[in-house]
Amino acid sequence: MKPISYRYLVLLVSPFLFAPSWANETVNLASNQANPLNNSNPFARASAMGSAFVGVADDASALLTNPAGLALVNHGEIAFNSDLWLVNTFQETALAGIGLLPGMGLGLAAHYLDYGTFEGRDELGSLAGTYTASRWSGTAGLGFSVLKNLSLGIGFQLVESNLAGTTSSAWIGQMGLLWNTDSGLRLGAACGGLGFASSTGSIESDLEFGLSYPIRFSTLSRLSVAAGGACEAGSTNYLNVGVEYGFDQKLFLRTGYQQPLQDNSITGFTGLTAGFGFILNDVSFDYAYLPYGDLGESHRISVGYNLGPAAVTPSPIPVPTSTPTPPPSPTPQPLKADATPSSNSLTVLFDIPSNAVAAGQKLEEEGKYKQASELYRQALRDNPKDASAWEALGELYERAGQREYAAQCFEKAILLKPGNQKLIDWLANYHAGKP
Repeated sequence: MKPISYRYLVLLVSPFLFAPSWANETVNLASNQANPLNNSNPFARASAMGSAFVGVADDASALLTNPAGLALVNHGEIAFNSDLWLVNTFQETALAGIGLLPGMGLGLAAHYLDYGTFEGRDELGSLAGTYTASRWSGTAGLGFSVLKNLSLGIGFQLVESNLAGTTSSAWIGQMGLLWNTDSGLRLGAACGGLGFASSTGSIESDLEFGLSYPIRFSTLSRLSVAAGGACEAGSTNYLNVGVEYGFDQKLFLRTGYQQPLQDNSITGFTGLTAGFGFILNDVSFDYAYLPYGDLGESHRISVGYNLGPAAVTPSPIPVPTSTPTPPPSPTPQPLKADATPSSNSLTVLFDIPSNAVAAGQKLEEEGKYKQASELYRQALRDNPKDASAWEALGELYERAGQREYAAQCFEKAILLKPGNQKLIDWLANYHAGKP
């Protein structure tokens, strides 16, 4: 194995070690940023967006950035990430997320980082033997809705590091919040460093903040814009921006940029990030490219698998407490000739104004029920007051025989559209038939 030079050693190990005593470890949490070498959220999607993810936080990897985003996880998900790093350094991460209850999600992660083998030097720069350095961690977090459009999250991480035979450990706590506005604007913040370290180390607290906003060009294409920053004593602070373009919820292009507010000792071309992703059936693939100036570059590859809906309602987005003004009466439409609904099914016979819902219904006609479900859910994340999306998603659940979930969707739709007699009658029959 090729030794790492002294210059690489300083840049690789300095983010979490006090000098000159290598026995003292400092856990720096702003390493969630993609640019620092010591990175605790390496998943390709967040990295490709310049790590401007604290205000996005809409998948299981929110555990590693803003645990409040776990409240948006309404299905089972597992993912693995490999980071092809500098010289002999590599890191591997395994992640799992699952929806527990309406508006509540759980995340678990395991992470291993190996710095490889390097030559030690004494204070005069002379060779002092060969050393190794590594770090592993385990993380668990919970996100849950607490108020209208507001979710909170908590996370706990156990970190153990080894350098030249010296081991340090730390328990780290993190808190986050995520606010989804009715316009689609999402605001997020996360605070870490709440914990304790072994006698040979210490923990630096940090604060991350950010926002995101979706721009929908059509029923199939959408651009998400995100921005944020990270502040931490004793570490480099960052401002970052990122964008993600999605087409048909299957193909994604991403880019971002990070601006360090202090000298991070890395020269050359750095700061810009880029990547792409795609979804094929239940499998997702994401890639991110990160340049490190004259040190080289990093390639991050994430593979995920969607385990399907968990035992939760279709979306954790709360329903507004106020009753909106009912829209005009819908225009009836004739059923298709081959439509033969059962006596227990509900058939929607009117126009639905939402473009996303119209696209979802077209997917249903093609038998693409999973894609239609995801489109309805995304429409509700963008606008939780979209009664037509609640109704369409409930209809999809009803057709799948999941009447309990359908009832919860229809109840939310009636709060937004009180005059919908068909849903009122359906719910009356449903509750009358319950044991």
